[in-house]
Amino acid sequence: GLVPYWGANSIVDFVSGHLLDEDVVLLGEDAAPFFDKSKRVAFASHGKIWPNNHVHVLKPKDIDFSYAVYVLNQLPYEQIIGVTVRPKLTQSRMLDIDLVMPSRLEQALIAQVLSDQEALIAQYKKLRDAEKKRFDWLSDALLSGTYRVKVEA
Repeated sequence: GLVPYWGANSIVDFVSGHLLDEDVVLLGEDAAPFFDKSKRVAFASHGKIWPNNHVHVLKPKDIDFSYAVYVLNQLPYEQIIGVTVRPKLTQSRMLDIDLVMPSRLEQALIAQVLSDQEALIAQYKKLRDAEKKRFDWLSDALLSGTYRVKVEA
């Protein structure tokens, strides 16, 4: 199917049906990488989806969706959940989370600054990947003798 099937970490498959057709924020419940700040535990979703039972579905009111995702991805989950073998963000612990809530305009501006920074990082990663491919090609070609370097005497 074409409808994203969401798990705790991301889209895990695509299905034909859907349970929701609206803008929501998805927050991992269990099996999410709560203690790895380089990975996301919250995502914005727009349109038709089928969330599974390992993700909380949030419908924020009076909050910028992008801001909500950024805030939820930066929370100190080790303090909220506690360090366990299988971390789980229960509904009761999730409802006890206090969020800093600046004005709606400031939320949107913060989200825009962070989004712009993420786009810049993505560009640098793309450039880095292209340069790595070039390095791999050059090292293979030069070290195998396929490509020769001109030596001037």
